Amino acid sequence: MPAFLELGVVPVTDGRTDVITPDGTVSSSQLRAGQSYARSAGGEHEVVNTGTAPLAFVEIELK
Repeated sequence: MPAFLELGVVPVTDGRTDVITPDGTVSSSQLRAGQSYARSAGGEHEVVNTGTAPLAFVEIELK
């Protein structure tokens, strides 16, 4: 089966996040308003706002 990206994320505000997976792996990201990115959907994770201001983003899942 070919790999493809199923989830688009569009930050509404600038900010920083840590994404934590169930095994404890932490991935840090710097988000910029309007700079979208895509990834595969699924996978349990927790997104933590590590910045000092509120963070907003829109997720678009393709089904």
